[in-house]
Amino acid sequence: MHGFAAATDRDAVALAIRTGTLESLIAHVPVHPGDVVLNRAGTIHALGAGIVIYEIQEYSDVTYRLHDFGRTDANGQPRDLHVAQSLEVLEYEPLPRHTTRPVAVGPQTATGDADPREQLLVADRHFALAEITLAHGYTARRETDGTSMQIVTVISGQVELSWGDSAAPRGLVLETGETVILPAEDARYHFTPDDEDDDTTPRLLIAWVPTDDDPAVQAWNTVQGE
Repeated sequence: MHGFAAATDRDAVALAIRTGTLESLIAHVPVHPGDVVLNRAGTIHALGAGIVIYEIQEYSDVTYRLHDFGRTDANGQPRDLHVAQSLEVLEYEPLPRHTTRPVAVGPQTATGDADPREQLLVADRHFALAEITLAHGYTARRETDGTSMQIVTVISGQVELSWGDSAAPRGLVLETGETVILPAEDARYHFTPDDEDDDTTPRLLIAWVPTDDDPAVQAWNTVQGE
């Protein structure tokens, strides 16, 4: 569920909550492995059964629960709802689209295009998320420049992470599901496929907080038309 299926307003949503028909107003969106959904502030949303997600969010300690699908807490009591607060901040217009359009951002290839093995999945002023596929012996390079740490999660295969002086490099092997945080301090990192795992193409996600002039944000806005 992601956003409203059609334009609505505060009164209509409040009525739907009182009559137990809120779910009929929400857009039910089929999703597939690899889909990326960007939830802007104020977007009503919920996960369906069996969906596993990787979630990156802006720094915030505010989440409103508008509807709880009849769930109860450990004592069998309904959990608290935040109806009044939600009605104040909801986005009542339907969303123009539900999934994002990936943007190739890898190093320039022989044809002059960005290497598609590095794709930007989402980017705005709060966070950016990229996916890197280490296919065909591809080595990815990342730099931290003191502006933001970077969160790295391996989502398939095994990846060798190395850093430090070439005369005395340091490294470790990351397996599927493992996450590391690269400190914000100036450093260079290399990601290569682990030689011991030849059957699965290694893929990893990298998240960071971009600066206003981050080329990733500029590339994202150009493709998304924002």
